[in-house]
Amino acid sequence: WIRGQSSYMGGTNPLILVDGVPRDMNDIDVDEIETFTVLKDAAATAVYGAEGANGVVLITSKRGIAQKTRVDINAQFSIITPTRLPELMDSYNFLNMFTEAEWNDAGNPGRFLDFVGTYDRDILEKYRTGADLDLYPNSDWMELLSEHTTNQRYTINFRGGSEKTKFFASGAYYKEDGIFDSNTSEGYNANTGLQRFNLRSNVDMDITSTTKLSIDLSGQYKTRSQSASSSDAVFGAITVCPVFIIPFYYSDGSLSQLTREADQRTNPYNLLNQSGYTKTWSASVQSKVQLEQKLDFITKGLSVRGAVSFDADFTSSMKRTKKPATFFSNKRDDFGNLIMQSVSVEEALSDPVKSSTSGEKRIYIEGALNYKRLFGEKHDVNGILVYSQKETQYQNVDGLKLLPYRKQNLVGRISYGYDSRYMLEGSFGMTGSENFAEGHRWGIFPAVGAAWYISNESFIRNHSAAKWLSKLKLRTSYGMTGNSEIGVYKSLATVKSETLLLNGTRNSYSYLNRLPNSDLKWEKTAQFDIGFDLGLFNNRITLDASYY
Repeated sequence: WIRGQSSYMGGTNPLILVDGVPRDMNDIDVDEIETFTVLKDAAATAVYGAEGANGVVLITSKRGIAQKTRVDINAQFSIITPTRLPELMDSYNFLNMFTEAEWNDAGNPGRFLDFVGTYDRDILEKYRTGADLDLYPNSDWMELLSEHTTNQRYTINFRGGSEKTKFFASGAYYKEDGIFDSNTSEGYNANTGLQRFNLRSNVDMDITSTTKLSIDLSGQYKTRSQSASSSDAVFGAITVCPVFIIPFYYSDGSLSQLTREADQRTNPYNLLNQSGYTKTWSASVQSKVQLEQKLDFITKGLSVRGAVSFDADFTSSMKRTKKPATFFSNKRDDFGNLIMQSVSVEEALSDPVKSSTSGEKRIYIEGALNYKRLFGEKHDVNGILVYSQKETQYQNVDGLKLLPYRKQNLVGRISYGYDSRYMLEGSFGMTGSENFAEGHRWGIFPAVGAAWYISNESFIRNHSAAKWLSKLKLRTSYGMTGNSEIGVYKSLATVKSETLLLNGTRNSYSYLNRLPNSDLKWEKTAQFDIGFDLGLFNNRITLDASYY
């Protein structure tokens, strides 16, 4: 959330634009970022239509410069330490307090040191001295976690070009290890881990003095690995499995296990190291082609641009499971050998199986008409009219979710500034979504804004305060925003088919399991904002304060 929760229906995430295209923030490496901007108020986000209802994050990647090719190499290695981890009480103190609780429940008969509860004094003494860690263990399950973990990142960037053609190319590698201390018998790594490779190429070409072509390509390849048991399951077992019943494993190498598993009370060592492993591969590709044409031959300051992008994601995971032979022992025979009770039989590491696959493709088209002109060195006029269309389609889903999902936007904005002191702005957004019933698919969202640059006034510029007051701006805005993220095709009825056994014959039938909703329409929110921006000492110190 940028400014709190704006909807109770869903769709509270901000719009993230990477080079003007809706994308995931994780798809760009930090060394590829040129600028990072957050837009919050309705006037600033209205030009993005209903997509910007929850704020907008603008990320622009680095681009080429007319210069001799420059190569930047960056290498980072970090050691990460948890700020705080739970501390488990040792077996002796835990059972001593348990015995004291039994003494309290019994009404405090006699001296506590003479009280005999579930665990007598001889047993407590064996826990205290660690005389037999097989039968009287002190299993600090937190030892399954490492004190430190590491990550590393390496990037190389190439930036340069001529007056006609400019380029930026980048490659990055990132690796992060999890916090688990893996100790498997088959040699695989049960620790969580992530590896990511990034590639990017941005090329700008001046085809003519008024025509510019930009071609952007980027991609990511990620691998994730972890134990076949989820991290939540392992952490849960670490915190709830008793420390005094079973060791990590017995002194003869046999794996231990509780005779009855309930409420995650299972040996976390086995969950981590003896359940198998999961690996996930994901690949993403983003592409964009943009053409800009200046139209100064029509009127100075007029230009048009068109862009199309195609993005695709694919994810596949593979899982190999196993089940170890586990035992439980609470006594020894006359020769001092552990008397073992079998809890589970061994199931060898399975062959790889396709656990899941998923995919997504996105097509984004945008066309814009821009106008920017300064009249008489004081009157700054800007205008923009943008049409955009987005199509998303998912793979490995069911029913209506298999159909392409589309959204259209038509937005416009006009602004006027006088002498870099007074600014007025008006904008509108028209957004169409297939999520709503016919007749309610288009929403109109207007917005207005005004600003006053006090620091540009003559009574400030001619005052001694101008030496330290770099910027003082008052601003306000009001606008309407909308939300369409309620799920796809919720206005349509759905049909479900089942079979029924009637008089010994199996019959098929269908029925409506969701009625149509012809009144389903946009969720709308009115937003008001007032605030000021302050900059001191050449903007070395800045302050942004808002009430909304």
